[in-house]
Amino acid sequence: MCLNIAFIHVIMIHEISKNNEWFKKRSTLSLSIIMIVLTGPDIYSWKLLDSNIARLEIFDAPFSDEAKTILSWCSAVHPFIKDLPNLIIQVCYYYKVFFFKKSTR
Repeated sequence: MCLNIAFIHVIMIHEISKNNEWFKKRSTLSLSIIMIVLTGPDIYSWKLLDSNIARLEIFDAPFSDEAKTILSWCSAVHPFIKDLPNLIIQVCYYYKVFFFKKSTR
C-alpha cells in the first residue's frame, strides 16, 4: 500500500506541475485522503477520478497522457514488486526443505 501511495504522489506532483487546475483547486489533504482510500486495493483504481461517476466534480479529474502512461506502468510493475518477497521466501523454503531432506538420506 505504501508503494501505491508513493506512485500516486508522483502522478499528483506531475499533474500539479503541468498546471492542471483540477488538482490545484483541491486541497492536498482531501486528495491525500482520496488517494489512501482508492489505492488500497489497487493503484489502477485511482483511475476512478477520471471516470466522471454520477457527474460529480470530484470524479472529473483530467489526467494528462503522461499521467495515464505513468499510471499504466505503475499498475503493471506493482504486482512484481509486491510479490517479489513472497517469491524469495518460497524459493528459499523450497531449497532448504526439499534439498536438505534429499541430502540427509
